[in-house]
This record gives sequence, C-alpha cells and structure tokens, in this order.
Amino acid sequence: MKAQVWSMDFLMSAFIFLTAFSLVVFAWNYTSLRVSQQNEVGPAENTLIMVSDALVRTPGIPESWDSDTVTSIGLSSRENVLNRTKVDMFINMSYEYTKTLLGLEKYHFYFRLKDMNGYVMQNTYGQNLTAGTYPQDSELVVPIQRHVLYNGDMAKLDFMLWV
Repeated sequence: MKAQVWSMDFLMSAFIFLTAFSLVVFAWNYTSLRVSQQNEVGPAENTLIMVSDALVRTPGIPESWDSDTVTSIGLSSRENVLNRTKVDMFINMSYEYTKTLLGLEKYHFYFRLKDMNGYVMQNTYGQNLTAGTYPQDSELVVPIQRHVLYNGDMAKLDFMLWV
C-alpha cells in the first residue's frame, strides 16, 4: 500500500513539473522569437522612414534629375507634393538601379500611389503608378503610408520594404 501511494505522488509531481517546464520553454521560445523579429524590424523601419521621407519631401539630386543624371531620387516639387514627371521616370526605371539609388541593397521594395478611394492611380499614359515587386511569401514586410498631393489631388503613397 505504501508503494502505491508513493507512485501516485511521484506521477502527480512529475505531471506538474512537466507542465511547468513546458510553459517555461514555450514562454522562452515566444520571447526569443519576438526579440529576434524586433531586431529585424527596427533597422527596416528606420530605412523605410528615411527612404519614404526622401521620396515625398525632397526633389532629389540634381533637382531636375532624369534617369541618366539622378544620384538621389526624390519625387516632390515641394514637400508632400509629387512631381508627375519624376513619378513617371521613377516607375519606369529598372528595379535594380532604383534599389541601388535608394540604398536598399538588403531589401526589396514596392511603391504604389492610390487615390483616396484606394484605387491604384494611373499616369497620363495609362500606366499604373507602381514600382518594385509586391511581397509574396516573405519573412518580413514593413509598410508605410504617406498622404501626398499628386496632380492636384490627394493621394496615398504606399511604400513597403520586405525580405
């Protein structure tokens, strides 16, 4: 009889220990994953803010750049007012060249200009105002949305970095 009580006590304490241990391991893995993701997201967010600011707040270098003379891409004629000609040149530049000029060698990017109803805008030639590659099956996607004026109308500029 004594041995049976001891066995039940042992089984119960083993169950409690394994349950507590499992919870600790789960919490540890979850915390480690969150810290790892934050270490990846932080630099991407900083890069995203710098690049989107450069696009919507500066005219670029030189100020009246074209695809042959550009050293720094900026799409605005003044802060948050996009220049149609620069936007057209930007969406028609090669993806790799644009990534290099934006300093995005570590990331992929996607640029989209939408009207206030959420529809992708088109230029006067009927081209969608998008550039880059849309994220699919990616580990990390960091988006930002900026409100701008394009062709005298309010618009939403979506810009995403992804790995």
